[in-house]
Amino acid sequence: MKIVGIDQSIRSTGICVFEDGKLVYATRAVSEAKTDHIDRLLSISKVVVDICKDADYVFFEDLPFAMKSPSIRILAALLMHMLIELRDKKCTLLNPSTVKKFATGHGAADKSMMLNSIHPDEFAKLREFNGGVLRNIHDMGDAYHIGRLGQKIVEAGIFRPFKNLGSKLYDMKDLEYITNLS
Repeated sequence: MKIVGIDQSIRSTGICVFEDGKLVYATRAVSEAKTDHIDRLLSISKVVVDICKDADYVFFEDLPFAMKSPSIRILAALLMHMLIELRDKKCTLLNPSTVKKFATGHGAADKSMMLNSIHPDEFAKLREFNGGVLRNIHDMGDAYHIGRLGQKIVEAGIFRPFKNLGSKLYDMKDLEYITNLS
C-alpha cells in the first residue's frame, strides 16, 4: 500500500511517500519566488500530482485557519487545485493540531518539536532525500508525520475521503481511538 503525506506551502511543499509502512521517498516541491502566484501553484501542483499518480491514499494537512495572512487564500487555491487534480484518488485532510498532537503529544508543537519527534533512522533518510542538508527539511518532517498519521488512519479503518468529509475532519477523538488500538 502506498501512502503520500503532503505539507503544502506556496514556497516549499513537503512530500513523503510510504510503501507498506516504510519511508521510500521524500522531497520538496519548490517554486520560484519571482514568478506569479498562478505559475507557482501550477508548478507545485504538477510535482505533487505526478508523485501521487500511483498512490493508494493521499493525506494533506488542512489549512491553518488561525492564519490571518492574505497568503491563506493562495494556499487554499493550491490545496483545492491539487484535490481537484487528484479527485479520483483517496484523498483527505488532516487538522494541523491533530497532526502535531500525533507527532509530539502537543497540539501546538513547533517545527523543531516536529523534527525532534522523528526516529533518528527515519530522520537520516529524510536528510539523505534532502541532499544531505538540514536546510528546509522541516517541510519534509511535517509531511512525514502527515503520512504516518494517514497510515494509522487507514490501518484503523476510519479513512474518510475529502469528498465526503463535510465539516468532519479528523480530530483528537479519532487520534485517541487510533492510540487505543495500538
